[in-house]
Amino acid sequence: MNEKKRKSGERSRFYPLVQEITARLVSARGEEIDAAVDDCLAWMGEHFGVGAVSLGGITKSGELTPALRVWGGLPRIDKSLALDPSPGPEMAAQFAREGSFIYGRLEDLDEFPQYRDHTRRMGAAAAVFWAHRDMGSYVEGMAISSPDPKVWPDDIVERLATIGGVLFNALYRRRAEMEAERLRVFEHFVSETASKFVHLPTEQVDGEIEKVLGRICECVDADMVTTLYWKDEKRMEFTVSHEWHASSIDAPFHRGTIIPADSWLTARLKDANAVVISNLDEFPPEAASVRETCVQLGLWSILWAPFSTPRGLQGYLAIGTINRPGSWSEDVISLLGLVGNVFASALERRKAELETKRLQMFEHVVSEATSRFVYLPTDQVDGEIEKVLGQVCKCIDADIANLLYWNDQKKTAFTVSHEWVASAIDGPSFRGTVISDEYPWLAARLREGKAILISEPDDLPPEAAREREAFERIGLRSIIYAPFLASHGLQGYVALHTVNRPGLWPEGVASQLGLMGNVFASAMERRQADIELEQAYNEIRKLKDHIEAENITLREEIKDSFTENELIGKSHTFRTVLHQAEQVGCTDSTVLLLGDTGTGKGLIARRIHQLSGRKDRLLVTVNCAALPAALIESELFGHEKGAFTGATERKIGRFELADGGTIFLDEVGDLPLELQAKLLRVLQDQEFERLGSSTTMTVDARVMAATNRDLDQLISRGAFRTDLYYRLGVFPIRIPPLRERRDDIPLLVWFFITSLQTRLGKTFKTIPTTVMDALISYDWPGNVRELRNVIERAMILSPGSELELKDILPVTRKGTGASTRTSEGPDASLEEVDRAHIISVLEDCSWRVRGEDGAAERLGLKRSTLQSRMQKLGIRRPTN
Repeated sequence: MNEKKRKSGERSRFYPLVQEITARLVSARGEEIDAAVDDCLAWMGEHFGVGAVSLGGITKSGELTPALRVWGGLPRIDKSLALDPSPGPEMAAQFAREGSFIYGRLEDLDEFPQYRDHTRRMGAAAAVFWAHRDMGSYVEGMAISSPDPKVWPDDIVERLATIGGVLFNALYRRRAEMEAERLRVFEHFVSETASKFVHLPTEQVDGEIEKVLGRICECVDADMVTTLYWKDEKRMEFTVSHEWHASSIDAPFHRGTIIPADSWLTARLKDANAVVISNLDEFPPEAASVRETCVQLGLWSILWAPFSTPRGLQGYLAIGTINRPGSWSEDVISLLGLVGNVFASALERRKAELETKRLQMFEHVVSEATSRFVYLPTDQVDGEIEKVLGQVCKCIDADIANLLYWNDQKKTAFTVSHEWVASAIDGPSFRGTVISDEYPWLAARLREGKAILISEPDDLPPEAAREREAFERIGLRSIIYAPFLASHGLQGYVALHTVNRPGLWPEGVASQLGLMGNVFASAMERRQADIELEQAYNEIRKLKDHIEAENITLREEIKDSFTENELIGKSHTFRTVLHQAEQVGCTDSTVLLLGDTGTGKGLIARRIHQLSGRKDRLLVTVNCAALPAALIESELFGHEKGAFTGATERKIGRFELADGGTIFLDEVGDLPLELQAKLLRVLQDQEFERLGSSTTMTVDARVMAATNRDLDQLISRGAFRTDLYYRLGVFPIRIPPLRERRDDIPLLVWFFITSLQTRLGKTFKTIPTTVMDALISYDWPGNVRELRNVIERAMILSPGSELELKDILPVTRKGTGASTRTSEGPDASLEEVDRAHIISVLEDCSWRVRGEDGAAERLGLKRSTLQSRMQKLGIRRPTN
């Protein structure tokens, strides 16, 4: 009795809910329907005491479709719903067969293990599914679920059916309204598109087509659209000429993709019929390959709408939906065809204009080449021929161009003497090919002196089997051979080829190619005559030189003539530096030279400058360590008159002086921190202001910098900007110290002797082995600069023609790899010891007196005190 009362009470509460839902939906219009459905789902959730209510679908294979509406705790279903695991085919089959699916606890799902795992992940311990309509590949329906086990009323399915029919009818009414509105908008858009394309400039056609494709997807509710053009009508291949896809999906196709049509699809496309697949189950068994492709791409619905021109069918406009159903009316198919026709007409108009423009460009190339070859130097003929062949290919839209010329005076065969191949073609090279040996049928036709035009390999006759095989192997599709003749008959051919695509040769192109061939032949004949004259002249000059050489005595086998700025060295490390200088020299990149003092960073900078395109402009050198802090900014960027005390006139800075050339910032590690920001701005923006001026100036100067300091250590101490380091260090080159290139010491020693002996008035012929060994074994903390000073001192002190070191080299400190000056002997005066110690500290600091880690700081003296003591002791920084 109580059970009957409970059921009666539930029914009494259920019917008002139905009335309230019906009234709510009947009065809703347009966008109000979506909100009304959401309200109704919420009422149902409260009425049935569940956690979620949804309207959606499930495929026959057990995958959930995107939800139509959802209320409650379940996630909204989208293309990423590929939950692992999915509901599964067993559950989907029973649901489709029975029209409903009910469970009150997870234990009820033991015979559906995949669905049990799925629903556990969804957090639904109990649920009821009601099927509303079978859509073919999927079933639409309603589902209610509870996070806790639940006992459902016996008539729960009937109740859901009562409400579900009302809800789905409302959604279908909303869908019909939206489709009608989309169709109206689409019709208006097609009309606007047709008008716009009538006078659209040809260079804007591609961009406008892609914009229109995006709008098409919006109008017809699709996720992707492609324009497919015939690539090969005989083989039924299509090329994707344009495509658009929603940003939320990966592009299924890319522009230029070749799509082969299988036999099932070919039979439907060749007669210009539209192909509509609303769901994957509509594919017949013989279309298995097409269906598999759609499954791989995630396409649920596809439509191929044909378009044509007066010349016939041109291609198809293909649209599709990804991971969701889609449907399109006959009106939509017709409108898509109209849009495709508009595209085809615009592309044909562009093609006609392009062909006309190409022919005009070709005629211009022929005219220019004719005048240019008249006075062309003979050594430039080959390069100019290949350059013109490339211009011809670009004008005519070919991939390969060849010049065929008689390979001997008997004129028995043609040889490919010149060739141009498009950079995008990873294909054949015919240069040097003898036609009679490789292609006998083609050689026989060429001897007839007539133009040859082959549009497809199938145009070749059976006797041209070797040519056909070569065409297919190489990928050649179309060729044209245009003969050129001279007063003494046939001379050769100009040949054009296309690779893996048909060629469209403009009318009259063969005769124009023949005229160009005549120009080539005249230039090559003139070159041959010049070569023969030059050979005769060279023979006469050789005889003359031979006679003169008999009267000349060779006084020295090798004469070395060096300048002080030459880079001497044969060691691997030094050659690596020179190679790096050559690599970066031809660029405008910033270079950072790193290395100890005296290693020749300045010489490397000059070498890089001489290798650059700025070698004819100034190389401006700035020693950042030698300039006082107060004057560095003025020295680098200049100043206006009156900018500071003592600025009596305007001064141009080093950067302005280096405009168009190169500026070399030596000892850049000593640059004050406040100036590093200004230097960074010049490097980044090529802009600066003179001191005392608000006018921004621009400069085009290549920057090279050098330092013997550890920039990483300076950065860690905050004494050097990290961003400036990265800007300067685009191409760092480390100059090795002399101790790392000991193989170069003998060369450098003789180089310094050779360059100094004239100035010193002495001649040295030998260097004792012990002396050279001592020079090689010494570690040279002062590097090449120290070596030069030692050699000059030794030359002054050596009495004869043999170099002597005496006590010039300091003693190497045992237990270390570094050479240091020893302390003065026990008889040295205090002044001598003081002088030696100050010089040692200065050398360790690269002769930097002021600033952090400078010699004054290390010695615990004021800068002025140290400078005064240096003056008293006669200490000066070496000039070399």
